[in-house]
Formats: sequence, structure tokens, C-alpha cells
Amino acid sequence: MKSSTFLSAGFLALAMTGRVPVAKADSMEATCEVRKDGEKQKGKSGPCTFGQRQGYIDIDLKNGDTLSLKPTGSANHYKDHNGNKVVRTIAGGNRQEFNWEGGKRVIVTFATSSYHGASGYNQGGGNYNNKSSYSGSDYSINRLSNGGFEVVWAQKSCIATFNSRGEAMNYSKGCNDNLISKSQDIARRER
Repeated sequence: MKSSTFLSAGFLALAMTGRVPVAKADSMEATCEVRKDGEKQKGKSGPCTFGQRQGYIDIDLKNGDTLSLKPTGSANHYKDHNGNKVVRTIAGGNRQEFNWEGGKRVIVTFATSSYHGASGYNQGGGNYNNKSSYSGSDYSINRLSNGGFEVVWAQKSCIATFNSRGEAMNYSKGCNDNLISKSQDIARRER
């Protein structure tokens, strides 16, 4: 048996036993409120973990369920593990909100100090939090599956979406002229 085949088989065996470390998303502790048709889901709501890497989001709920969201290529639009459409409707301050077709809603609230100071949070590589260039404004980069990316402003309700060439595709309602200009500066560096 060739050594490369032997190594591949060995890694496969280790992976099947769960002993190969798997890359995990950048994550942080939060509080999640899970609602279905307006009613709070008590067994699921409470402390949770929010993780994001290259646009993919995992929300680990207190009951052990994990909500895995895959970007669709459109800003703030995802599919869950069952193929249901999910839209992120709020991404500002210390809060993100996700709405499922069919009436489910998850509100993720971060502890303000950990959300704004999270080094490497939501980047998919490198630390893009930039407090010195933009007078204390925090932002993060959210990579999309189509090669594009979002600039998410943590203390504002502004999400700027760019294609893989760094060309502006969309700005959320919370983006003012100043944040649009700053987002375009960031996009020039990211492309």
C-alpha cells in the first residue's frame, strides 16, 4: 500500500472516531430568545453560543439544538439545515435577529463589552476590528459563499454588501453617507 494511501486511510479512521480536530467558527457567549408565532420558547431561550465563520452561522441553544445557517449569496439571507429561508433583519448594537419563513424568530443579544471588544470576531481570518481609523467605530467582515462580503458595523444598524471585486451591491437602511464611505474604503482593502 502506498504511504499516501495509508495516511489517507489513517486520517479517515481518525475522523470517523472524532479525534481529528475540526476548525470551529469564531464564537462568543450570548443570550438567545427563540420565538415561534410570537410565543417565547422557554426550553430553547436562554444562554447560547453564537459562532460565525466565512458567512456561515451556528447558534448553539441551551437545550442542545444547533441552528446552522448557510449564506445564500444575498446579503442577510440564509438557509438553515432543513433548507428553510432565514433573513437576518437586525445586525446592530449588541443584537442580531433572524426570522425564518413559517414564523420562527431568534434574537441573539451579546454582552456589550464582549461583543464590541471581540478580537477576531466574525472575520473569517485576520482581525478586521478597526478602532483607530474610524473614531472608535467597530466593524467586522462577513464572508459570503459567492466570494462577496459584508461590512457589518457593530454599533450601527448598517450592513454594506460587496461582490468579490469589492463593488457595492447593497446598503441596509441604517447606513448613512459617512458609513457608506467608510465601508467603501474597507472594501478597497478587502478585494
